Amino acid sequence: MLNSIKTENQRMTVEIGMDCIMPRIEIANDILYDAWEEFFGNVPQQSISALESERLGRILYAAFDMTSNAIREYHLMLGHYDLDTVERFMENAEHITKTIEAKKAIETARKEQRFDDIKKAMTLDNEAVIKLLTSEVPEE
Repeated sequence: MLNSIKTENQRMTVEIGMDCIMPRIEIANDILYDAWEEFFGNVPQQSISALESERLGRILYAAFDMTSNAIREYHLMLGHYDLDTVERFMENAEHITKTIEAKKAIETARKEQRFDDIKKAMTLDNEAVIKLLTSEVPEE
């Protein structure tokens, strides 16, 4: 990989792409190193309390979360659509988009004082809300 990056344009492309990813990986790396040094380091191993164990678990989980988010972002950036994490992200993004669209439709109906439609919409899923509230209303 490193041998394939030979020009300034290639280095800039990698830098721009990784600019938002690398800081999180570096922070997670620092968190892991600090935890290793605090709990294991170059000192004789001692038992840790339940409270310390819980704290260490939170530290490890935070570092894991940061690195897994960075890895997912990397795969999203490169369009690796067939990976599970990318598929789940895209499904969640699609759901969020529909939720926002439904919420905006409800807000518009509220401004238009279409209270009967809003009442109907409250028990419908996002797709049905959008259909109900954004379809052309016949004029009377």
